[in-house]
Amino acid sequence: MMGDQLGQALADLLERSFREDNFWHGALWQHVTDLTAEQALWRLTPERHCAWEIVRHVTFWRRYLLEWHAGRPRPDVASNNWTLPEARDDGAWREDLAALENVQEAVRGLFQSADPQALLARGDDGKYGKFVYVAGILTHDSYHTGQIAILRASMGLPPID
Repeated sequence: MMGDQLGQALADLLERSFREDNFWHGALWQHVTDLTAEQALWRLTPERHCAWEIVRHVTFWRRYLLEWHAGRPRPDVASNNWTLPEARDDGAWREDLAALENVQEAVRGLFQSADPQALLARGDDGKYGKFVYVAGILTHDSYHTGQIAILRASMGLPPID
């Protein structure tokens, strides 16, 4: 059945991009799980984002996607995007990593249960807007994984293959 295949394929790609080896780059989780809070706060330059902000940004947009898909009110972008917590120690960093891992599971569930007819429906403009929005989280995450890879390299940490 196409629906099962589409959802499973999206969930597989999501998991490969997040946790496992994939064809293009080391997975997001591999890039962040071994960082300390101090490393996660390190910035290439003062105006650039740190890995911790990127992790919270990725988590935010995944939550936003889940709320949008469920038809619920979405979190406010202006006050919740690109933030750091008040506590900036290893415990707080681990909490944010746990939040990222939890939202990973929720998005994987969304992909696995997505109605393929609705997901692949064309909008009034003739484009696959819903699919691009839902599956686009993968390109978003890949972009930010690359940013974290550059931060790691700039700190002299070993590369994630």
